[in-house]
Amino acid sequence: MVLNGGALDDVRILGAGTVAHMSRDHFGPISRDGEVARWLLVPGYGVGLGVAVRLAEGEHPMPGSVGDYYRGGAFGTLFLIDPKRNLIAVAMINQASFMERHMRLFRTLVCQTLAE
Repeated sequence: MVLNGGALDDVRILGAGTVAHMSRDHFGPISRDGEVARWLLVPGYGVGLGVAVRLAEGEHPMPGSVGDYYRGGAFGTLFLIDPKRNLIAVAMINQASFMERHMRLFRTLVCQTLAE
């Protein structure tokens, strides 16, 4: 539904503007140099409404497209939406201590399976 701009099977759930607003960076010119900003933000990503949004190519080691966005949960659940590739992927993992490792592996494997 989110990948489809807020509609599911011809039923509007969210407005297209709402999805666009959610998946846009809201930090803008706010400094990313502070201790908290460095902890919250990963290289090449900004902050949307509840998601991390890729802002640039080549700044983050995981594969993806400018404009992709994702959210990871505390115990390993995560989703990735890449509008340019028409891709949505969801992982349901229940293991807190390996979140970063699982996120990298999941994203890499999903992107490797795509035929461009």
